[in-house]
Amino acid sequence: MKKFLKILIGLVIFGAILFGVYKLLPEHPQSIVKSIVQPVFDSRAKTLIQEVQGIKNKDLNDMTYKEILEKNNGMTAWVYEKEEGNTVEHVIFYGKGAGVNLKDYPDYNGLMSTSAQVKIDFQVSGTSVDIIPYIDGKIMYKSDAKYKDENEKLRKDLMSQLANGIRAD
Repeated sequence: MKKFLKILIGLVIFGAILFGVYKLLPEHPQSIVKSIVQPVFDSRAKTLIQEVQGIKNKDLNDMTYKEILEKNNGMTAWVYEKEEGNTVEHVIFYGKGAGVNLKDYPDYNGLMSTSAQVKIDFQVSGTSVDIIPYIDGKIMYKSDAKYKDENEKLRKDLMSQLANGIRAD
């Protein structure tokens, strides 16, 4: 019995250490771990992630968001999050190493990167999906309704660059 308790206590301590290391990881590496484990234990997460990955983008010859986002990004991860008491569900894509050129957008200081960290938050509410992009931790979206056209133009340009590579101009 003592041997069993020693093994059990050792496993609990080992699990606590692993969990502590996981919590200390930055957002992107933590999301990679979560993207591996989450679909195994959460069927809702697996289903919604697959649905979002399969959404076709009409502006890019009906490419799916999985094809668009994973093409020029390394170390990709897809995770599911749901806020307590909120009907909005989030499927979040994380990628690293993408090339983006946003020199035509002065609000973003002419951002150009050949190795950007990309985070795309797909906010799912019923049948509606809002796409909120982040580049290198900076949100590329203005929440005010008067910026709807500008947000849409930026999103289209960004998705095009993620699918086809960085604009050279």
